[in-house]
Amino acid sequence: EVPAEADQDVYDHVNQHADVLVVGGGPAGLAVALEAARAGARVLLADEQAELGGSVLASTTAIGDNDPGHWLADALAELESLGAVLLPRTTVFGSHDHGFYTALETRPDQGPDVGQASRQRLHRIRARQTVLATGAVERPVVFANNDLPGVMLGSAVRTYVNRYGAAAGSRLLLFTANDDAYRTAIDWQRAGREVAAIVDARANVESEWARRAQAAGIEVLAGHGVVEALGGKRVAGASIAPVEGNGSALRVNGSSRRIECDLIACSGGWSPAIHLSSHTGARPVWNERAVAFLASDSGQGMACVGAAAGASMLAECLRQGATAGAEAAARCGFGDGSASSDLPPVDEPPQTDPAPLFHVPHVSPASRAPHQFVDLQMDVTAADIELAVREGYRSVEHVKRYTGLGFGTDQGKLGNVNGVAILAKA
Repeated sequence: EVPAEADQDVYDHVNQHADVLVVGGGPAGLAVALEAARAGARVLLADEQAELGGSVLASTTAIGDNDPGHWLADALAELESLGAVLLPRTTVFGSHDHGFYTALETRPDQGPDVGQASRQRLHRIRARQTVLATGAVERPVVFANNDLPGVMLGSAVRTYVNRYGAAAGSRLLLFTANDDAYRTAIDWQRAGREVAAIVDARANVESEWARRAQAAGIEVLAGHGVVEALGGKRVAGASIAPVEGNGSALRVNGSSRRIECDLIACSGGWSPAIHLSSHTGARPVWNERAVAFLASDSGQGMACVGAAAGASMLAECLRQGATAGAEAAARCGFGDGSASSDLPPVDEPPQTDPAPLFHVPHVSPASRAPHQFVDLQMDVTAADIELAVREGYRSVEHVKRYTGLGFGTDQGKLGNVNGVAILAKA
């Protein structure tokens, strides 16, 4: 029922001016803000989460001589001392011409004694330079029964363990085709839980991360894929089989077997959150090495760094952020464009290139196999996309409207890349 009385909450707006606007408060964004503020630029940093830090909040990787939490606390304290404006709970939702941005801040509960404190605040921001450090969204993998409770993203499992001290199961199976996901299995084991196996779709896995996992007693099954999640009301196991090829050409080439587990963590790669860069007409460009769409030059004094630029390692995120911060400040007339200090060392091994991993086809045709969900919000399956092709739809835009792919609240951030890959194959 629609309320009859007027909304008693207060909503206001403010105008903000900054030399350097940083969108995203993860490690790359903080590195940008630190370098720009040290050079003397006016810095405004906005992040949609209630707590600044991004991936650092769930990381166990040491930065310098400290754990990541100490580095984060020191960085925030320095930014405050340098006069930077920090806006958590603030979503930058509009990128307009001539360095104009709009952002919505959800303000914390002010309590009953504050009077007319606003509930939400619209920020109208003018920035001379902008750096997007918006991170990336981990992609799920499409396979049969991938909607069973107990099928989760690898980063979600890792966040629950490291940030909240909660385990979503007892026996984990990790399915991936990139090195970053190996952190989940290693952190899971360190938390005292069992890892059934790491299933890696890449035929040759010779990375340092794989060696660390094997040294910890974790079985690594290279050249395999999860064909189906098994169980009734939740995951009770996984059917895995040898696979060959990658991306849209991946196919099963052997008999399947069952592995007992109650949690399947999957990682099909990462999609950089580059939506703001597209608001003024810049088109995303597919990058084969990153297996993701990256931003093109918007011509609006905007740069992308960190995971938003395809970086997968923390050290690279910090380096890109520091460089972009110094250069943005220099374009505003502060400093000479070089970073002011040496970056702290990061304790992480190198990573090998990821492989495209979108969809593991079932032994049965998609129309007869258990549901293989591409978009979990809109209930779009691989069979729906194949049906759209049989009905004569070829354009991505037409298939989206025929199936509803990407029409949910996530606007396709999780499923669109997988859907396009299935469409290309069909």
